[in-house]
Amino acid sequence: MNFKKIGTKMLVMILPVLVLAQIVLTIISATSSESLVDKKTQESMQAELRANSSEVTGYLQDVETLANSIAISVASSYTYTEWAAYEKMLQDMIATNDIVLGSGLWFEPYAYDPEQQYYGPYVYKDGGNAVTTWEYSNAEYDYFTQEYYTNAMGSDKPMITDPYYDPTSGTIMSSCSTPIVVGGKKIGCVTVDIELSAITNIIGNIKVGETGVGILTGADGLLIAGYDDTKVQEGANLTADDNASVVKMMNTVIADTNGVTGYSDGKNDYKVYFDTIGLTGWKLMVAIQAYELMQPIYQLINKLIAVCIVAIIVA
Repeated sequence: MNFKKIGTKMLVMILPVLVLAQIVLTIISATSSESLVDKKTQESMQAELRANSSEVTGYLQDVETLANSIAISVASSYTYTEWAAYEKMLQDMIATNDIVLGSGLWFEPYAYDPEQQYYGPYVYKDGGNAVTTWEYSNAEYDYFTQEYYTNAMGSDKPMITDPYYDPTSGTIMSSCSTPIVVGGKKIGCVTVDIELSAITNIIGNIKVGETGVGILTGADGLLIAGYDDTKVQEGANLTADDNASVVKMMNTVIADTNGVTGYSDGKNDYKVYFDTIGLTGWKLMVAIQAYELMQPIYQLINKLIAVCIVAIIVA
Protein backbone atom coordinates (compact mmCIF):
# COMPACT_ATOMS: atom_id res chain seq x y z
CA MET A 1 0.00 0.00 0.00
CA ASN A 2 1.40 3.39 -1.04
CA PHE A 3 0.88 6.33 1.31
CA LYS A 4 1.74 9.80 0.01
CA LYS A 5 1.84 11.57 3.38
CA ILE A 6 4.76 10.89 5.68
CA GLY A 7 2.43 11.30 8.68
CA THR A 8 0.16 8.57 7.41
CA LYS A 9 3.13 6.28 6.82
CA MET A 10 4.42 6.85 10.35
CA LEU A 11 0.98 6.27 11.82
CA VAL A 12 0.51 3.00 9.97
CA MET A 13 3.95 1.79 10.98
CA ILE A 14 4.04 2.94 14.60
CA LEU A 15 0.43 2.58 15.77
CA PRO A 16 0.22 -1.25 15.47
CA VAL A 17 3.49 -1.56 17.40
CA LEU A 18 2.16 0.78 20.08
CA VAL A 19 -1.11 -1.12 20.34
CA LEU A 20 0.70 -4.46 20.56
CA ALA A 21 3.09 -3.09 23.20
CA GLN A 22 0.21 -1.80 25.32
CA ILE A 23 -1.64 -5.11 25.09
CA VAL A 24 1.49 -7.08 26.06
CA LEU A 25 2.18 -4.66 28.92
CA THR A 26 -1.39 -5.07 30.19
CA ILE A 27 -1.18 -8.86 30.09
CA ILE A 28 2.23 -8.96 31.82
CA SER A 29 1.12 -6.52 34.51
CA ALA A 30 -2.10 -8.43 35.19
CA THR A 31 -0.32 -11.79 35.34
CA SER A 32 2.42 -10.50 37.64
CA SER A 33 -0.10 -8.81 39.90
CA GLU A 34 -2.24 -11.95 40.11
CA SER A 35 0.80 -14.01 41.09
CA LEU A 36 1.78 -11.47 43.74
CA VAL A 37 -1.74 -11.21 45.17
CA ASP A 38 -2.07 -15.01 45.23
CA LYS A 39 1.24 -15.35 47.09
CA LYS A 40 0.33 -12.70 49.66
CA THR A 41 -3.14 -14.21 50.11
CA GLN A 42 -1.69 -17.66 50.77
CA GLU A 43 0.74 -16.23 53.32
CA SER A 44 -2.10 -14.39 55.06
CA MET A 45 -4.37 -17.45 55.08
CA GLN A 46 -1.62 -19.71 56.40
CA ALA A 47 -0.95 -17.27 59.23
CA GLU A 48 -4.69 -17.21 60.04
CA LEU A 49 -4.86 -21.01 60.01
CA ARG A 50 -1.77 -21.37 62.22
CA ALA A 51 -3.07 -18.88 64.78
CA ASN A 52 -6.47 -20.55 65.11
CA SER A 53 -4.98 -24.05 65.00
CA SER A 54 -2.72 -23.13 67.93
CA GLU A 55 -5.71 -21.84 69.90
CA VAL A 56 -7.69 -25.04 69.30
CA THR A 57 -4.64 -27.15 70.17
CA GLY A 58 -4.26 -25.22 73.43
CA TYR A 59 -7.74 -26.27 74.55
CA LEU A 60 -7.10 -29.89 73.64
CA GLN A 61 -3.73 -29.96 75.39
CA ASP A 62 -5.38 -28.68 78.58
CA VAL A 63 -7.79 -31.61 78.43
CA GLU A 64 -4.95 -34.07 77.82
CA THR A 65 -3.06 -32.68 80.81
CA LEU A 66 -6.18 -33.05 82.93
CA ALA A 67 -6.71 -36.67 81.86
CA ASN A 68 -3.04 -37.48 82.54
CA SER A 69 -3.20 -35.96 86.01
CA ILE A 70 -6.24 -38.07 86.93
CA ALA A 71 -4.61 -41.24 85.55
CA ILE A 72 -1.41 -40.66 87.55
CA SER A 73 -3.40 -39.99 90.72
CA VAL A 74 -5.48 -43.16 90.31
CA ALA A 75 -2.45 -45.31 89.46
CA SER A 76 -0.70 -44.31 92.67
CA SER A 77 -3.69 -44.74 94.96
CA TYR A 78 -6.23 -47.22 93.56
CA THR A 79 -5.26 -50.04 95.93
CA TYR A 80 -6.39 -48.14 99.02
CA THR A 81 -8.73 -45.38 97.82
CA GLU A 82 -12.52 -45.78 97.97
CA TRP A 83 -14.65 -44.79 94.98
CA ALA A 84 -16.25 -41.97 96.98
CA ALA A 85 -12.92 -40.12 97.06
CA TYR A 86 -12.47 -40.48 93.31
CA GLU A 87 -16.07 -39.42 92.74
CA LYS A 88 -15.46 -36.20 94.69
CA MET A 89 -12.28 -35.57 92.67
CA LEU A 90 -14.09 -35.96 89.35
CA GLN A 91 -17.02 -33.82 90.51
CA ASP A 92 -14.69 -30.98 91.46
CA MET A 93 -12.78 -31.33 88.21
CA ILE A 94 -15.75 -31.08 85.87
CA ALA A 95 -17.28 -28.27 87.94
CA THR A 96 -14.23 -26.05 87.40
CA ASN A 97 -13.73 -26.76 83.68
CA ASP A 98 -16.32 -25.33 81.30
CA ILE A 99 -15.06 -27.38 78.38
CA VAL A 100 -15.45 -30.70 80.25
CA LEU A 101 -18.81 -32.50 80.09
CA GLY A 102 -17.90 -35.54 82.13
CA SER A 103 -15.20 -37.96 83.19
CA GLY A 104 -15.03 -41.67 83.87
CA LEU A 105 -12.74 -44.33 85.31
CA TRP A 106 -12.74 -47.57 83.35
CA PHE A 107 -10.90 -50.54 84.89
CA GLU A 108 -9.78 -53.83 83.46
CA PRO A 109 -11.74 -56.87 84.71
CA TYR A 110 -11.38 -57.26 88.50
CA ALA A 111 -8.52 -54.74 88.59
CA TYR A 112 -10.16 -52.33 91.05
CA ASP A 113 -12.86 -54.50 92.58
CA PRO A 114 -11.98 -58.26 92.68
CA GLU A 115 -15.68 -59.07 92.45
CA GLN A 116 -16.60 -56.99 89.42
CA GLN A 117 -15.63 -57.59 85.80
CA TYR A 118 -17.05 -54.24 84.67
CA TYR A 119 -16.13 -51.28 86.84
CA GLY A 120 -16.69 -48.04 84.91
CA PRO A 121 -18.36 -45.24 86.88
CA TYR A 122 -18.98 -42.06 84.94
CA VAL A 123 -19.51 -38.57 86.39
CA TYR A 124 -21.16 -35.94 84.20
CA LYS A 125 -22.78 -32.52 84.31
CA ASP A 126 -26.54 -32.40 84.64
CA GLY A 127 -27.51 -28.75 84.71
CA GLY A 128 -25.66 -27.28 87.66
CA ASN A 129 -25.05 -30.64 89.31
CA ALA A 130 -22.58 -33.49 88.90
CA VAL A 131 -24.24 -36.89 88.58
CA THR A 132 -22.68 -40.35 88.73
CA THR A 133 -24.00 -43.17 86.57
CA TRP A 134 -23.14 -46.89 86.53
CA GLU A 135 -25.20 -47.70 83.47
CA TYR A 136 -22.07 -48.30 81.36
CA SER A 137 -20.67 -50.93 83.76
CA ASN A 138 -22.21 -53.98 82.15
CA ALA A 139 -21.72 -56.55 79.42
CA GLU A 140 -24.42 -54.97 77.28
CA TYR A 141 -22.47 -51.75 76.86
CA ASP A 142 -19.11 -53.55 77.10
CA TYR A 143 -16.83 -50.55 77.43
CA PHE A 144 -13.82 -52.74 76.62
CA THR A 145 -14.86 -52.53 72.95
CA GLN A 146 -15.53 -48.78 72.84
CA GLU A 147 -13.24 -46.52 70.83
CA TYR A 148 -12.06 -44.46 73.79
CA TYR A 149 -11.04 -47.61 75.68
CA THR A 150 -9.28 -49.33 72.80
CA ASN A 151 -7.49 -46.06 71.98
CA ALA A 152 -6.15 -45.75 75.51
CA MET A 153 -5.18 -49.40 75.87
CA GLY A 154 -3.33 -49.27 72.56
CA SER A 155 -1.34 -46.14 73.38
CA ASP A 156 1.04 -44.78 76.00
CA LYS A 157 -0.27 -41.23 75.76
CA PRO A 158 -3.64 -39.45 75.72
CA MET A 159 -5.76 -40.04 72.64
CA ILE A 160 -8.64 -37.85 71.44
CA THR A 161 -11.44 -39.51 69.51
CA ASP A 162 -12.92 -38.10 66.35
CA PRO A 163 -15.85 -35.80 67.13
CA TYR A 164 -19.25 -37.43 67.25
CA TYR A 165 -22.79 -36.08 67.40
CA ASP A 166 -24.68 -36.75 70.62
CA PRO A 167 -28.43 -36.67 69.80
CA THR A 168 -29.36 -36.56 73.49
CA SER A 169 -27.62 -33.25 74.16
CA GLY A 170 -27.72 -32.06 70.55
CA THR A 171 -24.01 -31.22 70.64
CA ILE A 172 -20.81 -32.30 68.95
CA MET A 173 -18.51 -34.02 71.45
CA SER A 174 -15.15 -35.71 71.63
CA SER A 175 -13.45 -37.89 74.24
CA CYS A 176 -9.90 -37.79 75.51
CA SER A 177 -8.71 -41.06 77.02
CA THR A 178 -5.41 -42.05 78.59
CA PRO A 179 -4.27 -45.33 80.16
CA ILE A 180 -3.85 -45.93 83.88
CA VAL A 181 -0.42 -47.54 84.08
CA VAL A 182 0.88 -49.36 87.16
CA GLY A 183 4.30 -50.97 87.05
CA GLY A 184 4.29 -50.96 83.26
CA LYS A 185 0.88 -52.66 83.13
CA LYS A 186 -2.31 -50.94 82.01
CA ILE A 187 -5.13 -51.51 84.47
CA GLY A 188 -7.71 -49.33 82.73
CA CYS A 189 -8.16 -45.81 81.46
CA VAL A 190 -9.47 -42.35 82.29
CA THR A 191 -11.78 -40.47 79.95
CA VAL A 192 -12.53 -36.77 79.83
CA ASP A 193 -15.41 -35.83 77.52
CA ILE A 194 -15.01 -32.51 75.74
CA GLU A 195 -17.84 -30.12 74.98
CA LEU A 196 -16.71 -28.50 71.75
CA SER A 197 -18.62 -25.21 71.96
CA ALA A 198 -15.50 -23.33 73.08
CA ILE A 199 -13.70 -24.63 70.01
CA THR A 200 -16.61 -23.96 67.66
CA ASN A 201 -16.69 -20.38 68.96
CA ILE A 202 -13.08 -19.98 67.83
CA ILE A 203 -14.05 -21.11 64.34
CA GLY A 204 -17.15 -18.90 64.35
CA ASN A 205 -14.98 -15.86 65.09
CA ILE A 206 -12.76 -16.38 62.05
CA LYS A 207 -13.42 -13.52 59.63
CA VAL A 208 -11.19 -12.85 56.66
CA GLY A 209 -12.09 -9.96 54.39
CA GLU A 210 -15.78 -9.64 53.53
CA THR A 211 -16.65 -13.30 52.85
CA GLY A 212 -13.89 -15.42 54.45
CA VAL A 213 -15.14 -17.78 57.19
CA GLY A 214 -13.77 -20.73 59.15
CA ILE A 215 -14.74 -24.40 58.83
CA LEU A 216 -13.67 -27.24 61.14
CA THR A 217 -14.21 -30.94 60.50
CA GLY A 218 -13.02 -34.18 62.00
CA ALA A 219 -10.32 -36.21 60.27
CA ASP A 220 -13.09 -38.15 58.53
CA GLY A 221 -15.01 -35.07 57.36
CA LEU A 222 -17.57 -34.79 60.19
CA LEU A 223 -18.65 -31.15 60.31
CA ILE A 224 -17.80 -29.60 63.71
CA ALA A 225 -18.20 -25.88 63.00
CA GLY A 226 -18.81 -23.46 60.14
CA TYR A 227 -20.18 -23.97 56.62
CA ASP A 228 -23.79 -24.64 57.70
CA ASP A 229 -25.09 -24.41 61.29
CA THR A 230 -28.01 -26.71 60.53
CA LYS A 231 -25.70 -29.41 59.23
CA VAL A 232 -23.50 -29.00 62.30
CA GLN A 233 -26.50 -29.69 64.52
CA GLU A 234 -27.43 -32.71 62.42
CA GLY A 235 -23.93 -34.18 62.66
CA ALA A 236 -23.45 -34.07 58.89
CA ASN A 237 -20.34 -35.35 57.14
CA LEU A 238 -19.05 -33.24 54.25
CA THR A 239 -17.83 -36.33 52.41
CA ALA A 240 -21.51 -37.18 51.96
CA ASP A 241 -22.77 -33.67 51.26
CA ASP A 242 -25.52 -33.19 48.67
CA ASN A 243 -23.20 -30.80 46.80
CA ALA A 244 -20.79 -32.87 44.68
CA SER A 245 -18.37 -29.94 44.55
CA VAL A 246 -18.15 -29.89 48.36
CA VAL A 247 -17.58 -33.66 48.44
CA LYS A 248 -14.70 -33.31 45.97
CA MET A 249 -13.24 -30.47 48.02
CA MET A 250 -13.50 -32.46 51.26
CA ASN A 251 -11.84 -35.51 49.74
CA THR A 252 -8.88 -33.31 48.77
CA VAL A 253 -8.70 -31.84 52.27
CA ILE A 254 -8.72 -35.29 53.89
CA ALA A 255 -6.07 -36.63 51.52
CA ASP A 256 -3.56 -33.79 52.11
CA THR A 257 -2.05 -32.22 55.21
CA ASN A 258 -2.46 -28.65 53.94
CA GLY A 259 -3.02 -26.78 50.72
CA VAL A 260 -5.57 -24.93 48.61
CA THR A 261 -8.73 -26.27 47.00
CA GLY A 262 -12.22 -24.96 46.31
CA TYR A 263 -15.89 -25.60 45.72
CA SER A 264 -18.99 -23.98 44.24
CA ASP A 265 -22.40 -23.58 45.83
CA GLY A 266 -24.07 -22.92 42.48
CA LYS A 267 -24.01 -19.14 42.95
CA ASN A 268 -20.45 -18.42 43.98
CA ASP A 269 -17.07 -20.08 43.67
CA TYR A 270 -15.07 -20.42 46.88
CA LYS A 271 -11.37 -20.85 47.40
CA VAL A 272 -10.54 -23.01 50.43
CA TYR A 273 -7.24 -22.85 52.32
CA PHE A 274 -6.76 -25.70 54.79
CA ASP A 275 -4.43 -27.14 57.40
CA THR A 276 -4.40 -30.14 59.75
CA ILE A 277 -4.44 -29.89 63.55
CA GLY A 278 -1.58 -32.25 64.36
CA LEU A 279 -2.86 -33.30 67.78
CA THR A 280 -6.07 -34.80 66.42
CA GLY A 281 -5.93 -34.83 62.63
CA TRP A 282 -8.93 -32.49 62.48
CA LYS A 283 -9.17 -30.24 59.43
CA LEU A 284 -9.24 -26.45 59.77
CA MET A 285 -10.25 -24.43 56.72
CA VAL A 286 -10.84 -20.86 55.63
CA ALA A 287 -13.28 -20.52 52.72
CA ILE A 288 -13.53 -17.21 50.86
CA GLN A 289 -15.31 -16.18 47.67
CA ALA A 290 -12.95 -16.40 44.73
CA TYR A 291 -14.34 -13.13 43.33
CA GLU A 292 -13.24 -11.23 46.44
CA LEU A 293 -9.67 -12.48 45.97
CA MET A 294 -9.71 -11.57 42.27
CA GLN A 295 -11.42 -8.20 42.67
CA PRO A 296 -8.15 -6.21 43.02
CA ILE A 297 -6.86 -7.90 39.86
CA TYR A 298 -10.04 -7.03 37.95
CA GLN A 299 -9.75 -3.41 39.09
CA LEU A 300 -6.12 -3.28 38.00
CA ILE A 301 -6.93 -4.79 34.59
CA ASN A 302 -9.68 -2.20 34.05
CA LYS A 303 -7.24 0.61 34.86
CA LEU A 304 -4.59 -0.83 32.56
CA ILE A 305 -7.08 -1.16 29.72
CA ALA A 306 -8.19 2.44 30.23
CA VAL A 307 -4.57 3.65 30.13
CA CYS A 308 -3.99 1.56 27.01
CA ILE A 309 -6.98 3.07 25.24
CA VAL A 310 -5.98 6.64 26.22
CA ALA A 311 -2.38 6.03 25.06
CA ILE A 312 -3.59 4.77 21.68
CA ILE A 313 -5.96 7.70 21.24
CA VAL A 314 -3.19 10.19 22.12
CA ALA A 315 -0.87 8.44 19.68
